[in-house]
Amino acid sequence: LVNPGGVGGALVWANAIRSAGLTGIRIAQPADLTYAGSRTEPGRVLVKGKKAKVMTGVFPAVETGAVMAALGADFPEFAAAGDVIEAGLSGPGMLVHPLPMLMNAVRIDRDQPLKYNAYDISPSVAKAIAALDAERVAILAALGAEPRPITTILDDFYGARGETFYDVVTDVSAYRGSTAPKDFSARYITEEVPTQVVPAALIGRALGVATPVMDATASLAGAVNGADYWTTGWTLDTLGLAGRDRAGIRDYLARG
Repeated sequence: LVNPGGVGGALVWANAIRSAGLTGIRIAQPADLTYAGSRTEPGRVLVKGKKAKVMTGVFPAVETGAVMAALGADFPEFAAAGDVIEAGLSGPGMLVHPLPMLMNAVRIDRDQPLKYNAYDISPSVAKAIAALDAERVAILAALGAEPRPITTILDDFYGARGETFYDVVTDVSAYRGSTAPKDFSARYITEEVPTQVVPAALIGRALGVATPVMDATASLAGAVNGADYWTTGWTLDTLGLAGRDRAGIRDYLARG
């Protein structure tokens, strides 16, 4: 069971395992952690919410039934995704973390320690995130996966509901009363952009899906940190997907 959060993290592990000459290992990747929390001090974590349903992919996907049966008794909140890319694209982190930070850069720079609710997502920021989410959903659809919008994911996780994304995200109790990252070296940027936003956009390109908001998010994050996340992030080569068309990607995810 690999660490959640990365789009294709299971494939990175699969490549490492293959390079080590190991065989017969099945890898599961959930879309996110099963809890919402934050470190409050060294050795202590504040858990603010438990997620009721977390999509989980298996590589290769033909082993999904066996792996989910093994996990089910201990992790009943895990629900089977079609594959590990679908699972990797089914977490809210790449939507609610990097872009809100970038769009609230002035407050993060000026007002630390900044307390906020729902990642300081205002109605205008919510519109930008909704556009980013539409790109993510289009990638899922191009892969033949169920296109589940962020509003459905937050309902699955926390029972949050509303007519718009802004209504739903502000209904998540676990997102209230948090402290913003102190600067742009935080994992919301330095981990989630290179391992989530970048590979998602590159998979989109391989499938012919336009991702202008993802592209802008990754490029702006790099500009803020003086980094080139398009180079240092997870590429199609990193994931073992380079040179594969839609059918080739689907077959590799299914059979390895």
